[in-house]
Amino acid sequence: MLSFDLVRKVYWVYGLVLVWAVGARLWGLDARPLWFDEAIEFWTAKVSFKELFPSVKSALRDPPLYSFLLHFWLYLGESEYLLRLPSLFFSIAAIGGVMWAGVQVGGWQWGWLPAWSMALAESDIRYAQEVGQYAPAVAFIAWSLAFLSDFALRGRWASFLGWICCSVLALYTYYGSAVSLASAIAALLLLQLWKRESQKTLLITTGCIFIFIAALPLVLEWLPEQLFRGVSPPPFQIEAASFGWEDIRLFPRLAKDFILYQFIGEHMLCRFMSHVENCWQLSQYAEWLIWLPVVGLWVWGAFRSQFHWIYLSILLGLIINYALNQLHAYPFGARYSLVFAPQFWLSMGLSFALLQKSGFAGKGISVLAMVGIVLAHMVFPSGPAEDLRSITQIWLERRTPSDLTYVYYGAVPGLRYQLAQLAPSEFSTEGLPAHWYDSCWQGRKIEFCHAQGLIYGRWIRELPPSQKTIEILESVRYARKFWIIASHIHPGELESILEVLSSSYAYKVIQRYIRSDAALFLLERQDVSLKEGEQSVIKDRFWSYSLPCDRSGTT
Repeated sequence: MLSFDLVRKVYWVYGLVLVWAVGARLWGLDARPLWFDEAIEFWTAKVSFKELFPSVKSALRDPPLYSFLLHFWLYLGESEYLLRLPSLFFSIAAIGGVMWAGVQVGGWQWGWLPAWSMALAESDIRYAQEVGQYAPAVAFIAWSLAFLSDFALRGRWASFLGWICCSVLALYTYYGSAVSLASAIAALLLLQLWKRESQKTLLITTGCIFIFIAALPLVLEWLPEQLFRGVSPPPFQIEAASFGWEDIRLFPRLAKDFILYQFIGEHMLCRFMSHVENCWQLSQYAEWLIWLPVVGLWVWGAFRSQFHWIYLSILLGLIINYALNQLHAYPFGARYSLVFAPQFWLSMGLSFALLQKSGFAGKGISVLAMVGIVLAHMVFPSGPAEDLRSITQIWLERRTPSDLTYVYYGAVPGLRYQLAQLAPSEFSTEGLPAHWYDSCWQGRKIEFCHAQGLIYGRWIRELPPSQKTIEILESVRYARKFWIIASHIHPGELESILEVLSSSYAYKVIQRYIRSDAALFLLERQDVSLKEGEQSVIKDRFWSYSLPCDRSGTT
């Protein structure tokens, strides 16, 4: 029986953790403009309810639950602040789930340490402030883990049903949830088999069958769209998979980056290692500097506590994830590793709690570790990305009605959103069909892809710079002066095009604005005649903006 003083102390601590978590996630919630993925999420959900299923299936190819939630949430408004609030709520719910899981496996005094660690995690804060399915998926995984822990310890039927429901919701939110859920279930089943607890093993196995049956529509109808979308090599091709000695040696290096990501996030990891060309392949740095303290805590915690399956689930998750990565089925590391955040912070928090109970030295190590997490949060805050908001404001101020503007493919969905927010009377979103941007990326001659002097460009990422340049020039009809707006592109991609425009077509950049991975250029052709044949190309390949168009793409 808990004393009143202990209950009061515990709830004060838990309250402070949640207040910190809410404050850290509310701070700067709308400071970072919507980037490419967020804009796609917005446009996918901003359709009629009748169009929602096909919109999600063809545009995102993700499970539909988050898009349905966002669809109804849009009735409250479309500002960046409002769009991100659901992710913030789910992030707080995830911290509550981790907190309760810690209470189940370690008692009331242990629950706050995993929750505090997750509340400070920069990667979790980053995706609590994003329009996307990661925060909801992590929340459902956290509560699935909490219910599973409670059922494993106490055998409560309510927790058994809660585990099944949260697992199904996690799967219908994000495919990667399956990797995390499978690793936790496999670890617990192995422990139950070791202890010869046949009744719980049978019940958990039965629960897995119910989860699989509930997820069958997702597996049959939705998952193939994601796996075979053509962006990466076909998955599950054993002959094309890589499992050699070099790949085994690569595993600890990638796992090191997985651990770093949980603490400081992708944005700051890249900035912190900015002198490395590819900041996620830090092979020249000693892995043990990262591995030793974290894995040491895991091993020590696994031996000192009776909750071995929590630590085993992280190890199994890393192995399963890496194997799927080699089979081209699910990427390893970066934001894809967020599905392991509940297990990661629960295992770290339990180790911190064990250190607190192990004497003065353990308390000192625990305090240093917690201070390190606080510093990672304060010193390495997430910065803005793809600042199309500032670029759009500059363009609205400096363009003239006669100017043509080419919107480079990666900026298409984000720019259209910013225009609707900053100049709604001039750039309304009414009448735009579902995934309209995809029609523009396909190069279809549709009115909304070429309107008000804006030309939303084709998806030309795979073309060489010379062909990209021709595509841009033909789209603007070799105008003497035009703008380019760009974001969400490979490093150096736009620079190579500007070089071709300058050297081969005598275009000079007369205005240049760069804002956090977004750019605006005004180009003007110098006083030279067009190259031979270019006038005929314009006549043959381009249509007049005054021609009537319908929404099907025919004139």
